[in-house]
Amino acid sequence: NAPGTSKIRGVEADLTVRPVENLTLGAAYAYTYTNIPATANPNPGPTFGQLTQVFVVYTPRNAASAYADYEVPLNAAGTALRFHIDANYASSMYSFQNEATKTQPSFVVNGRIALTDIQLNDHGQKFTLAVWSRNLFNETHIYRRSSANAAVLGDYANFNPPRTFGVEGSVNF
Repeated sequence: NAPGTSKIRGVEADLTVRPVENLTLGAAYAYTYTNIPATANPNPGPTFGQLTQVFVVYTPRNAASAYADYEVPLNAAGTALRFHIDANYASSMYSFQNEATKTQPSFVVNGRIALTDIQLNDHGQKFTLAVWSRNLFNETHIYRRSSANAAVLGDYANFNPPRTFGVEGSVNF
């Protein structure tokens, strides 16, 4: 219902390489440009019908990620030790379509180490044991922010989850 022409444009690039056996590296980048013309406020009240800016939410102008996977074969049966690490960046973005308030930029690193394909029997059953962490460096950022009540209560915001750890086991049969 916005008058005129809304524009959302961008470019993405991805690269995956395997420079040596057992090592895979990857990276991605996305640039997004958005522009929505001012739109008449549809909500009843004193600003009804007034032109107001509308923002595209949870769409950072710049986003990037990278990862590395490394595998160490341990035996002829296929058991391996696997390492994974990834990092993700997002520039600040809008979290509400009617507020010019932006979130904070983020940079989160995750990791996983797994002992994979441990043969359990002669019937092909295999076991994998892994430990992992999300937000490995315990980075803190505001991922949702509003200034709708700034005059009375101030801004309010939500923070990203803290560092978490886990252990997982799985059986293939």
